[in-house]
Amino acid sequence: MIFYGVYNPDKLIQFENWIIKNYFIEIKEIEPNSIISIFENLINNRKLKIFVAMPYWSHSHVNEYNKLFKEALKEIEEEKDIYYQLFPIMRHRGASQRIDQRLLKQIKECDIFIADLTGINQNVLYEVAYAEGLDKPSLLLRTEEDDKEKSLPFDMTQRQYVPYSKGAYYNGIKSILKNNLPTIINDYNLKKLKFEKL
Repeated sequence: MIFYGVYNPDKLIQFENWIIKNYFIEIKEIEPNSIISIFENLINNRKLKIFVAMPYWSHSHVNEYNKLFKEALKEIEEEKDIYYQLFPIMRHRGASQRIDQRLLKQIKECDIFIADLTGINQNVLYEVAYAEGLDKPSLLLRTEEDDKEKSLPFDMTQRQYVPYSKGAYYNGIKSILKNNLPTIINDYNLKKLKFEKL
């Protein structure tokens, strides 16, 4: 602990909690550098989890959204050296589950919540409210065209969202993600969050 604290005082508390939480204090013989190396690898490789709420327009549109978000996150990773894990949007493999419970669990586990408010879908609004109740850092999107055609409920008009053009949504959303996610991470100090969740 002393050795680690001298060189990494800002991470010492996280390191100590990780040691205790994972019962390393019960190991009889181990090189201190081995424990430090394991801890550093876990810290450096932890990915920030992203949840995306969107209305269901079609199976192909959901596939396109999954592709779009994966591409954008990969580009941000390469540019900013920040790693993300996208909860697959409206996709699940394995045994049948209660969809609502799975989605709420993923929102609870996510580090950043993103929602497309286009169409003012009731399910999306519910998920936004749930994420807000959990105080999740959020990024809300909506098409410019939708903004002119449909009014959000009063409570939702107090939330800031970023508009994009429906005709150029693919590049528009990618640009929004690349411009906003790194800022969200800095604003909410999510790099610190990476340590606390170990």
